[in-house]
Amino acid sequence: MVIGDKTEPISAVVSQRWHRAADLSSPIPQESQISTLLNNLGFEQLPNSFHGWRRISDGMIILDARPDNFVRTKDGVVPIDMPITQVDEDNF
Repeated sequence: MVIGDKTEPISAVVSQRWHRAADLSSPIPQESQISTLLNNLGFEQLPNSFHGWRRISDGMIILDARPDNFVRTKDGVVPIDMPITQVDEDNF
């Protein structure tokens, strides 16, 4: 976004269903559980980023994948509230 620019940036608003923690006294997963989830989804850690991960197969990048942006549910670890973008191969 550029100050004074007349064009509006594109943004999307999304929502997801409420996910109840399996254990209310310990809802946040361990980093190892998050790594396992993201690795199983084809992501690898993005060096020199703010908790970033990338999936080379489709150029998806997620940031802010900190433990407090996940919740442990009875169905497993669920991500919440992370920026997602897609870049082309030349930017990897």
